[in-house]
Amino acid sequence: MLPAALLAPGRSAIGFYAAARRGEFTLVAVLRVSHLPDNWTSAYQDAVYVVSPRICWVVDGAAATTYVTVDAGRRWHASHASGLPRGRGFSLSAVDDRRAWLNTSRTVYETGNGGRTWHRVALPLR
Repeated sequence: MLPAALLAPGRSAIGFYAAARRGEFTLVAVLRVSHLPDNWTSAYQDAVYVVSPRICWVVDGAAATTYVTVDAGRRWHASHASGLPRGRGFSLSAVDDRRAWLNTSRTVYETGNGGRTWHRVALPLR
C-alpha cells in the first residue's frame, strides 16, 4: 500500500493505493483523520507505517489516536491511546498489528496491544 494525503477545505484524509497493473495504482482505502498539515511530506508521513499489504498503522498525534488495519484498509480499528504523546514530529515503526514503536526527538514509546496503550522505553545510555 502507498499512502497519500487527500486534502479538501475543512477535510483531511489519507488515501491508500495498491498496485493494479503495470505502472497503475488503485485507491483501496481512505482513512479520515483530524488534520493533515500543509507540509504533509515532512510533518505527517512518518506517522504512517505499512507493515504488509494488509497491515497498516496511522498515528494521529493531534487527536492522540492510533488506527490499525489488518484487511488492507477495509476496516480500521481506532484507539484513543493512553500514554501517547500529543503533537507531531515523530516516526513510527511496527512489526505486526499489535507491536509498534513511536520515536520522538527525545523519547521512544512502545505498544504491544495494537496502540491502545503506549509506554516509554528506557534506553541504555553509554
